[in-house]
Amino acid sequence: MKHAVIVAMSVLVGLLLTGCKSETTAPEIPAELFPLKPGNYWVYAIYSVDTNGLRQQIRRYDSVVVGEMSRVAGRQAYHLYFFRSEDPNSDSYTLYDSAYAAIDANNNLWMYGLFGKYLFWWKLLGSTPSWVVVDTTYPDARIKITGTRAGTEPYSVDGNTFTSQKFTHMWDLIMSGDRIGGPMTLWFVPKIGLVRRHYLFTLFSARYGVVVRTGEDHVMLRYRVQ
Repeated sequence: MKHAVIVAMSVLVGLLLTGCKSETTAPEIPAELFPLKPGNYWVYAIYSVDTNGLRQQIRRYDSVVVGEMSRVAGRQAYHLYFFRSEDPNSDSYTLYDSAYAAIDANNNLWMYGLFGKYLFWWKLLGSTPSWVVVDTTYPDARIKITGTRAGTEPYSVDGNTFTSQKFTHMWDLIMSGDRIGGPMTLWFVPKIGLVRRHYLFTLFSARYGVVVRTGEDHVMLRYRVQ
């Protein structure tokens, strides 16, 4: 089960990935929901949640920074750097991972990063109402995640209210007899970025007969978008 948890956490890293206007902004295409320009960044407070998914205490702070553009596995993509402060009372961040993000001709948002030991492109946001994020099988793993638009919702950023676009990702990962799955909800505000991500997964270990519910609530604190 430990291996499944590590893989799931690696996938979450890829999902991270932010100026305000006072009027409400309508949801737009995926390319508008995730502004990619070197120097853009987002900072999040990471809360633990209880077994019902309710927010508890701050666990740490994470940040995402957009870096340079380069060609990666057949796509022109921006390098994303992920930083973390394990101490919620400290402003000292350390680099702990990186990935790549690209927008295709159909305005789908693609990510390239690690699923544990696996490295490939996967679709984070689709321009259609529903799409396959990941659906692949390896000798020791089965990874399937589907995405769906989940409507809109008012969301306040720095005292201003915007219309956020909600997406739900349904996860199902099976590795070496261990299984982890459940919903992840993401809130994006056009021309700002990912403002919140919430997930509550159920982990089951066939080897040990253990069932665990685990999750987090990521809430954006500040951002810079050019």
